[in-house]
Amino acid sequence: MKLTLEPACVYKWKDFSHQRYGTLKTRWLICLGNTSHFEQVQGFHFLTTTTNFDVFKSGGARNGHLTKQFFASNGIFEQDCLLDFHEQPYMITTQQLQKDEEHIEFKGKLGANDMQSIYNGLKKAGYTPAVVLRDIKENLQSAGIAISKR
Repeated sequence: MKLTLEPACVYKWKDFSHQRYGTLKTRWLICLGNTSHFEQVQGFHFLTTTTNFDVFKSGGARNGHLTKQFFASNGIFEQDCLLDFHEQPYMITTQQLQKDEEHIEFKGKLGANDMQSIYNGLKKAGYTPAVVLRDIKENLQSAGIAISKR
């Protein structure tokens, strides 16, 4: 695999076919690192962003969800977008990544503060399984990103 996947890296994936609902479209994903070596299937954890702010407003289907906003002005994302911490990370196998590699483009890397905030948001929201949180924490720490004990 030519694509380098590392925690904190942001990728633009054209025709993302692994989404849980909706139509086939380009998605922006944040890599949280690889799965545990003890897992039967090896792969990587990703979070995907949304530009649909309306569903998070009062009366919207996701009103009250814990989120983190990213701005296009940071130079990585092309549009302002949100992470919804009530959505579990995607686990995409190494085999699937290799198959779709030509559709995946590296866009940039988030800083340690953003990654700490993402980990803490996932933990606080309570929708990500403990084993996945452990993988993410270990991946971030291996990448030199300190995770505080909150």
